[in-house]
Amino acid sequence: QSVTSGRSSLSHPSSSFLSTLIFVRTPFSTIEMKAVPNKRQRLSDLWTINASVMMKDNMDFDTLADTIKMRMRSDLTSNEENATILSHLKNDDPSLTSLWLGDHSGVHSYCPEGARDMEWLGYYIAKNTHLEELCFTNVNKFIDSMEPLCRGLKRNKSIARLKICDSDLSEYNIFQVMKPFIVDNPSLIRVEVEGCDMGAEVCRSLALALQGRTIKCAIDDESL
Repeated sequence: QSVTSGRSSLSHPSSSFLSTLIFVRTPFSTIEMKAVPNKRQRLSDLWTINASVMMKDNMDFDTLADTIKMRMRSDLTSNEENATILSHLKNDDPSLTSLWLGDHSGVHSYCPEGARDMEWLGYYIAKNTHLEELCFTNVNKFIDSMEPLCRGLKRNKSIARLKICDSDLSEYNIFQVMKPFIVDNPSLIRVEVEGCDMGAEVCRSLALALQGRTIKCAIDDESL
């Protein structure tokens, strides 16, 4: 067996065709190896990297991102609009200071369609230094993939304003998941909640996250 450029030709045990081993990794997740028959469409070069690099111990995702042929297009996320926003974040574009997650009429609106979209968003938000405002709307549409985002979000040090609106938070304690970000981000000065059904437990989690911080908190009557 020989390994070249992240691919290894192997004989399939039950047939005569060859398979291709492709090394795959998304931000903050473990390395996987997938066998893809040559007769089928191979994964994008985005996910194919040099096997010798992948085999190194303790390789972090920064190294992976530098090694992969990063092409900011729909391969990276579910659609071109999301890929454009990731490109701005990756380049630390100073014009991108506010970002909406979910369906919104704003100029910069990121609509995640799964955990991979959120993982990449979290990775580039973590490294960005110009993003000042992060807004969520209709959180319920992507609550299952909030944790991948928050793993990167807690590393960001530039976001000053957090806003959550038009979401039912009664069955999902978003502030418990976001607590590390709220507690550790030195730039955060304001949290706003509008048009949300919070409930007592979510209010308690927000209060605990804000404890000891000089952060202004604005919650409208509808959310309480």
